[in-house]
Amino acid sequence: MSYTLAIDQGTQSSRAVLFDSEGEIVARQQQAISINRIKKDHVEQDAEEILNSVKKVIDYLLSELSSAQRKSISACGICTQRSSVVACDRQGQALSPVIGWQDTRESEWLHSLRNDQETIQSISGLPLTPHYGASKLRWLNGQVTTRNDNQMLLAPLVSYLLLNLINENSFFIDHSNAQRTQLMDIQTLDWSATLLGIFNVPQSSLPKCKPVVFSYGDLLDTGIKVQAVCGDQNAVFSGAGNGGFGIAVLNLGTGAFIMCLQSQRPLHGNLLTTIIKSDDQAAVYALEGTVNGAGSALNWANEKYDLGDLKVQLPGWLASVDHPPVFINSIGGIGSPWWANHITPQFFDDSGNERQHGKAEIAVAVIESIVFLIMDNLSLMQQDNAIKRIQVSGGLSSLDGLCQKLANLSGL
Repeated sequence: MSYTLAIDQGTQSSRAVLFDSEGEIVARQQQAISINRIKKDHVEQDAEEILNSVKKVIDYLLSELSSAQRKSISACGICTQRSSVVACDRQGQALSPVIGWQDTRESEWLHSLRNDQETIQSISGLPLTPHYGASKLRWLNGQVTTRNDNQMLLAPLVSYLLLNLINENSFFIDHSNAQRTQLMDIQTLDWSATLLGIFNVPQSSLPKCKPVVFSYGDLLDTGIKVQAVCGDQNAVFSGAGNGGFGIAVLNLGTGAFIMCLQSQRPLHGNLLTTIIKSDDQAAVYALEGTVNGAGSALNWANEKYDLGDLKVQLPGWLASVDHPPVFINSIGGIGSPWWANHITPQFFDDSGNERQHGKAEIAVAVIESIVFLIMDNLSLMQQDNAIKRIQVSGGLSSLDGLCQKLANLSGL
């Protein structure tokens, strides 16, 4: 029996899962990590805490296994949260906090690039928004200094982790995470001199671009070969069996991300072209829509209104509340296809007025806002692709009421 080790570094936790050759889970470990919402547009995490959490879940999982099982692990794959970045030195020491994918501190500066937004999207496949890594990397390059004259590296989170987890001490990034910096040309699959110039990011500080499927090296001192690296949502798509044309893959986590295989460049510039996977021969592309406030919107509402144990309460509330208010879900900024920041989250009744609402009404309104935003993206995808089925995963997918509302609206 051979085994595969999967490492998933996400916004709220790090996980290690061991699968056998039949795809069954043999062992798993998970550790929560903290997130620091300094203010509305500043979202940071501790780089060392993230790295240590990854090391711990690997150590704890391997310690559960027999010697024979450890020796039978044939490969390792790593996926990470996308668009989060950190500055570090050549030895892998973090020089800054991780600037999270939800961070939009550079939104005002991005207004100066409005005349370049068509060029930026045509090269990167991504619309101009502060959620992607380019403006964050530019900010780090201007704000962070190195110690002892070491060269500062501008590292997407995955590159920082690989620098510390791979024995060869190599500074790499896979194509799917590189694209999410908004600095990579999705046709050449390498850094774009044009985009680097627009965002004023030095290529010498960036990692080398590699395929998703690539021999990255040995994981720490385990001798386990890291054979694939990608973004977390890209891994979801692959984990769903890559679907096929006509199937949309939806992951409901901190944010909600919906993808479908792409046969041509999108006709709608407010959706994304995403690299699902690549090897040394070719790349596979998908059309993607993003909703920034899914699980994070529920967390926001719980903190603000003290909603209680949502895991227990939500199923009943979804079944009983028929007329919740409308929630303007701008948690983390409104993503595709609207791409709007600086909008205050608000609840409105049928007459368009703000008023006090009960806890059940608030929670269901947040759920419905997630569904409505997913539908905005799905409706555009439907114009270019005959979508016949939605495959749903992620923590919120356990809510039958949410899935039923989505099925009702989409007719799928």
